[in-house]
Amino acid sequence: MSTVPAEHGESVSLRLLSRGSILKGMDTLGMSARIEKAIREIINRPHGITLVTGTTV
Repeated sequence: MSTVPAEHGESVSLRLLSRGSILKGMDTLGMSARIEKAIREIINRPHGITLVTGTTV
């Protein structure tokens, strides 16, 4: 979901995807061990937000 200011309020975009077609394990993403460790540490933090962007196929 994204919201962007627009001329007459806000523009909202929501994309719904089938979970079964996109759910991947960390081991299938091709990251180095160092990067995967850093990502896992971020995921396990008790507060904050992680923004992940990219294409959807």
